Amino acid sequence: REDKITLWHFKPTGKPSGRRPILISYALVNTPWMVDLQADRSLVARLLELGEDVYLIEWGYPDLADRWLTLEDYILGYLDRCIDQVRQRHGLERINLLGICEGGAFSLCYAALRGYKLQNLITMVTPVDFHTPDNMLSNWTRQMDVDLFVDTLGNVPADLMNWCYLTLKPVRLN
Repeated sequence: REDKITLWHFKPTGKPSGRRPILISYALVNTPWMVDLQADRSLVARLLELGEDVYLIEWGYPDLADRWLTLEDYILGYLDRCIDQVRQRHGLERINLLGICEGGAFSLCYAALRGYKLQNLITMVTPVDFHTPDNMLSNWTRQMDVDLFVDTLGNVPADLMNWCYLTLKPVRLN
């Protein structure tokens, strides 16, 4: 545990696969349990049944105290230290990294900067191209004074991010 970040370790329930451990990096704006809402549809439970050794980063809930944390703090700080801890525990040079949603964007950045610590990179529901003409979120932010926003709030509150995502397709996501 460091600041609000918790590194969880889940041991295999099935016959150990002998493969490298998987570190899951989820989004800051939601809890990682979003991929495990139902016992019979749990990503982590299924990986454990398959004999995988799974670690998961729970980022905590960013608030005003975190307003000056940068992407570098998250990617080359917290994420890098979690990766190093998993590597150290298993005596490995490289591990598998699974990034989900915003955690996938963090993971892509990490792979570009410190890819030598990764065996495999997997991304799920990871936004990559924010400049498509029909991207409503991108259109909103093009009109925004980002400097004023950052000077005022420091970081984007998770509740605001969730509200923005819900308003993209309100009927479908509610």
